[in-house]
Amino acid sequence: MKWQEIAVEDGKAYPENRWYVLSVACLAIMSCYTNIVAYAPLIGHIARDFKIDIGTAMHLVSTTYIVTAVALFFAGLVCDRYGTKAALALGLLFSVVPMLFVPFIRSFTALIVVRVIQGIAPAFAMVIVGPITGLWFPKRQQGLASGLMMGSLSLGAAVGLVASPIIWKLTGSWQLGVSILSIPGWLGIVLSIFIRGKKPNITAVPAAPPEGDSAELSTLFRNALSSRVTWLGAAVFFFNAWGMHSLYALVPAYLSAPSPMGVGLEPVLSGQLSLALTLVGIFAVLAGGVFLDKVAGGNFRLVLAAGFTLSALFSYLILLPSVYGGLFFLTVCLLGAGWGIPFTSPSMIALVIGAYPLSIVARMLGLLGGLATFGGAAGVYLGGLAVAKTGRFHHAILIIALSSLAGLVVTCFLKPKSAHTPTGV
Repeated sequence: MKWQEIAVEDGKAYPENRWYVLSVACLAIMSCYTNIVAYAPLIGHIARDFKIDIGTAMHLVSTTYIVTAVALFFAGLVCDRYGTKAALALGLLFSVVPMLFVPFIRSFTALIVVRVIQGIAPAFAMVIVGPITGLWFPKRQQGLASGLMMGSLSLGAAVGLVASPIIWKLTGSWQLGVSILSIPGWLGIVLSIFIRGKKPNITAVPAAPPEGDSAELSTLFRNALSSRVTWLGAAVFFFNAWGMHSLYALVPAYLSAPSPMGVGLEPVLSGQLSLALTLVGIFAVLAGGVFLDKVAGGNFRLVLAAGFTLSALFSYLILLPSVYGGLFFLTVCLLGAGWGIPFTSPSMIALVIGAYPLSIVARMLGLLGGLATFGGAAGVYLGGLAVAKTGRFHHAILIIALSSLAGLVVTCFLKPKSAHTPTGV
């Protein structure tokens, strides 16, 4: 496919520079999540340097998730009002500018402040996915576009987990380790300068709404809040995040915990299987986007149902002694579980784009994404509570399967394709 290509679909022309915009967005999303995750493998060294316990140091991780959940609610509003270019640049600035101060920080409180500011960045990185997909790309390319952006999220997290310990070993400083990883973000800021306009040419894309004033946008938003599709969509996002966060947080512990609490695998093997569980999600997101475009014909409900079914089935299977008793079957089922939820990601973007006017897509994505974050937190909390109460991971993993089953049930009430109005269901 040519880098510059004018696409025409149903008489509507789409910008020729959309692939450039997509590449900058992917770089921005990857950078934001690399910087967020980079601290996690270095928590032990950070705790030692500041003379604090590991539990306190873990606030560096949990704080950012809370900030992101709250920031999502207003990041979408900024994106809809001022355009994707402004939101993209803001996300990068919130991500990389605080990194300039990390090498000079001498107190844990100051580092927490840096992390609070950085926690705003992923909110902007997430909300740009909807407008870029809906405004810049024709329907036949929207699954691929959203898949690449959502895949960049997982790729960024993987880069942060792998690269920060390597850089620490080379430099001997965790401060330098995390600061060096901000370089792609600075590159993204430079590249974003060359994006022409904050939105595609409105006259060239009839599907895009007029700019509208704040009162008009507020009216559209209030109407959206009262629609059935919003609350069904919120439930889909909620159970999706529940399954994904719980899977990544609880399954590695389940694999390494001694029997009968868990599977009882050796630490190295458990780590390898956990890494495979995470990395397969990157390919699943891309495959989900291509499947949505080429096979499902834009029918997001079909892809959502397939992903939730895979997650529910394989999450349950890894509980069976006949499965975890053999490495081959355990690996297959772990890959299946890791494939299911990420496979749905592009279709969740398609759900939002299809249900609302494009002028409020970013704020609706922010709203649903913010609610979803609390679903992820609830899943991890209840899973940990189940382990504490029973002394085993069985019920915690079973809850993951049940959350995916709940997501499948909610999906059945969605229409296969919604009109561009907030009454699509």
